[in-house]
Amino acid sequence: MAENTLQFILDKLVSWQMIVIIFLILFRVPIVDLFKRIIKLKVGNDFCLEAADVGQSSKYTDKGISDIINSSERDESMFALHPLVQKKIESINVDINKLFPDEDKNKINKQLVHALASAILLLTAEKIYRTIFGSQIKLLKYLNVCGPQQKNTLISFYDTAKSESPAVYSNYTYDQYLQFLSSFNLIVVNEDANYCITEEGKAFLEWIVTMSVSENKPH
Repeated sequence: MAENTLQFILDKLVSWQMIVIIFLILFRVPIVDLFKRIIKLKVGNDFCLEAADVGQSSKYTDKGISDIINSSERDESMFALHPLVQKKIESINVDINKLFPDEDKNKINKQLVHALASAILLLTAEKIYRTIFGSQIKLLKYLNVCGPQQKNTLISFYDTAKSESPAVYSNYTYDQYLQFLSSFNLIVVNEDANYCITEEGKAFLEWIVTMSVSENKPH
């Protein structure tokens, strides 16, 4: 067994096939909504999928994995989205047996849970990045450098973005703007009523750097 367990699991076990399975489990409802909004689908030499833009949501419910697995909405039909999904499940099981032929089941479970937790964090960062505004990233960076700030101090980020994109912000209030960040637990209000960046917020900024994605998003 490799000394760096997490890196070993991510390199050897959490292949893109497993990420697909984890994604399907965690985001089954959003995926269903996405398919309802699909406006273009092309399968050939290049895969192409386009969906209507629904804008930034100010509400987000982060269900725990146990809530989703034990939910009354769960059923095996979620794996019928594509015939290859079941094949990938079987392939992952083969990989597990090859990688851990002599390991205790409880030990294997711990390794898989560790890998799953890492994958969830990566998928959450991807989800945030798809919908966060560029001005909100600037706000997070400001809090990270300058520390806790009063609400009326941070409104400058909102006002600047609103002046540059008035149509986007016409029905999007400052409270909703901050609530989006709070809903992902990127910021919190401390006992002095100041806004602070959280560990999740710092981790998201680190993810942006690590993944080399642009901070200069619209709005």
